Amino acid sequence: MTLRASRVRAALPATLAALAVGGCGSGGATSTEHLSLAPREERQAAQPFTAKQELISAGARDFVVDGCSGCHVIGSGRSAGPNFEGFAGHYVRLADGRRVLIDEAFLQRALSHPLQDALPGYDPRPMQRALERIGLPSRTAQVQQLAAFIEEIGPEPG
Repeated sequence: MTLRASRVRAALPATLAALAVGGCGSGGATSTEHLSLAPREERQAAQPFTAKQELISAGARDFVVDGCSGCHVIGSGRSAGPNFEGFAGHYVRLADGRRVLIDEAFLQRALSHPLQDALPGYDPRPMQRALERIGLPSRTAQVQQLAAFIEEIGPEPG
């Protein structure tokens, strides 16, 4: 597992904790008072994320909630779809012979139109059906979130 993937996995519990803390009533205390009483880990988790971190966090949540993790793995193991660890940031040859960089722009296109950018060894039709079932191609914000998450767990910058 790459260092970046480790950081993403480590950030998921903090993200969920931040969502839980944000949803809890403070019993009349201000958010500052609430944070000052919280353990150090909760204080760090409740700090605001940058816009990019929020995008990635939302994409991580969507990855699990929408069932993407059923066909795509992060780390070791074989799956029905590409393994996302180390996926982004590399050039790949597509089934039609084109050579493309797996970046956020490519991922957004692939999440909206998987039949157009098929990877060798993977049937894009189950992906197309899954995306249609959850209505992803018409939900631009969610496409951006998932693309940001997948790109984030790519290889460490060199």
